[in-house]
Amino acid sequence: MAYVPKKLPGQKCTPPAWSKEDHKVYGWCINHGITISATAEVPGMNVAGWWIDIQINNQIKRSPRTYGIKELWPKVFELYKYYHDKYNK
Repeated sequence: MAYVPKKLPGQKCTPPAWSKEDHKVYGWCINHGITISATAEVPGMNVAGWWIDIQINNQIKRSPRTYGIKELWPKVFELYKYYHDKYNK
């Protein structure tokens, strides 16, 4: 009989609700060539950690560590706000 690994439930990676401020900051960043994305550290549905990739002027920088599902989206929003505040002068 062949071994069939137990199927583990995947974690849903959905962002939280956006505020008006989040939409404003996000829109400004996108319009100025700043994008932030999450990349799973392993392929498949059972991902425990996510890298954050930041692209500015066609240069991509990856976060020095991975983020868990609960801390991922707050960090992404924090980074959008950071770059908005840094370059929107």
